[in-house]
Amino acid sequence: MASLLCILSSSAFSDVEYSGIAFSNVDIHGQGIEADVKPGETIAIHAHYKWLWPREEGSIVQIIVGLDGIGAQTSIANGLVIGNRYFDHLSLFFGGQYIDITEQDVDFCIVAPKEPGTYQVRFRYAQAYTHHEAVAEWWNVDQAPTDEATIGTITVR
Repeated sequence: MASLLCILSSSAFSDVEYSGIAFSNVDIHGQGIEADVKPGETIAIHAHYKWLWPREEGSIVQIIVGLDGIGAQTSIANGLVIGNRYFDHLSLFFGGQYIDITEQDVDFCIVAPKEPGTYQVRFRYAQAYTHHEAVAEWWNVDQAPTDEATIGTITVR
């Protein structure tokens, strides 16, 4: 019975839907959805995301990722909504290229806190003009992200 509980708890974040975005295939630091890391260590994360429903036509939107209790650290998608799809905003604006980012595998990094403890890796939708603005201003809008936005955990030892 204990091994069944281990299996169930380790897959708890394998498919997460929150605020119109789905995450799956999350791998934190090569350790699955639960990773042990050192204080201040750079943590590599691989995941698959998909926008589930369209935002308002012409909206510029982001997906930001960070740690509960710490805040946002990075933006992993910066899209412009056109006809129920999400296109990379910067490629479209600066290069005229329509690169569909409605659904993608992504690799990105966050930095572990210096204080030991267990932290939840969470994501949320943002609506800003730039990645930087999304990370700086959108983490705590409407007290989100909540537990439902958890895609994994890190334990700093």
